[in-house]
Amino acid sequence: MLLVLHESGLASHASLRHLDTQQLPTCLAISPDNCFVAVGLGTQALLLRYSGFDLQWGITLTVPGFATGANVKFQTCQFAPDSSCLAVSTQRNDPRRSHEDDAVSTYVWSCQPIPGDPTRLWTVQMPTVRASDVPTCPPPNPC
Repeated sequence: MLLVLHESGLASHASLRHLDTQQLPTCLAISPDNCFVAVGLGTQALLLRYSGFDLQWGITLTVPGFATGANVKFQTCQFAPDSSCLAVSTQRNDPRRSHEDDAVSTYVWSCQPIPGDPTRLWTVQMPTVRASDVPTCPPPNPC
């Protein structure tokens, strides 16, 4: 369950949203105008619109290119300064260590009830460090 509380802390001003058992929150963002809450869920992101403490609408956005949560290593979400759109960056986890492993893809959605397809910004390849790449220190000289 996702519980969103109003700053008053009153239970009557809270909203609940059921999450599937596979959905594990990876990141959270609140828009600068305090009207939107975004929750990254790996292969998806929730975008919730509030007016005061009343939930106006909520949509589930699908992050392209990620089939399962196991494909997600790291995720972050952030709103534009004017709260008009949401950016979600997701780092790929590929256990087979293909050329796509550790790549970070960023998508942007309009903060609308029907946001349309996301805009893909870029993909950045993060350096992968393997255990064999880490230098080992020689043992210290005995005194």
